[in-house]
Amino acid sequence: MISRTKRATTAAVVLPWLLAIAGLAFGAATMFRERSASNAGGANTSESKEIGALKIALASANATNDAIRHELDRLRMARGSASAAGGGGGALTAGADSDTKGPTTEQQEMGKRLKDALAHMETGDAASKAEAAKAVWALLQSGPGAGAVLRDAYLNTHDTLGKTLVVGSMAFANAPEAKDLVIDQVQSEKDPLLRQVLMKQAAKYATPDVANALASTFVQSVDSTDDPQTRIAAIRGLRYASGAVGSQALMRAAADPSEDVRVTAIDVLLARHPQDPTLLELIANDTSPRVREFAHCQQVVTSEIQPPPRKRGR
Repeated sequence: MISRTKRATTAAVVLPWLLAIAGLAFGAATMFRERSASNAGGANTSESKEIGALKIALASANATNDAIRHELDRLRMARGSASAAGGGGGALTAGADSDTKGPTTEQQEMGKRLKDALAHMETGDAASKAEAAKAVWALLQSGPGAGAVLRDAYLNTHDTLGKTLVVGSMAFANAPEAKDLVIDQVQSEKDPLLRQVLMKQAAKYATPDVANALASTFVQSVDSTDDPQTRIAAIRGLRYASGAVGSQALMRAAADPSEDVRVTAIDVLLARHPQDPTLLELIANDTSPRVREFAHCQQVVTSEIQPPPRKRGR
């Protein structure tokens, strides 16, 4: 019989890397799907219009499902932090959800081992990656007080992969401190890979209060030379941002050179203002058949989902 300790150790070592491999596989599948879509556009002359329309409708449905998943993430995060939001609509500050109890001596020892493993990761030591993953997982299972230790380890390492491992694991485990750490770090992080990770997670936290607090960060990324996936995450983060600045940034994104960025921006804009004449004109004039057909499908979906206007009583 395998003991519980051995099982826990095996899970601690294997699970974080399985998650990472799954993420890479998902990214590769997405890239393949995007390339297939573009190849299908080039061979459109050999396909019937009905098949082409079905492919566009399927792409629209997939994007709608993705948007629904992001909405569920936001609702879950909002419910988790609702009890801590009783102070009103003030500015967000890191540490609002931190444990008041503080880490135990055992957790502090775990933190030291994690810092040592992260330090060895900076030197390129391959074996230390597994040690860091084990330490992170052990801390996440150790109860209240672990968040402060993980945050300290994150801030004390300069290794991008190590930072990604810590913050990604905290977010996956829905650690209360993950939200504050992401909100704090996404506003100043310059490393492209880590910025993408933080931006994607920040977009999942982007309920109206978070979206408004991070609006300038999201807008800055939308208008920057960040890679398309980072800009797409920033666009999603602006879904619930109020004010003209966010809307203007989304309109600029709807004219982005990247088709994927334009599709995401149009999806968000149609959810916000489905009858905006400027948006409708922008869609009609888009040079990409894929973007125009996607927008048309989203308009149909939006019109079906939205409730009919109430009739005023005489």
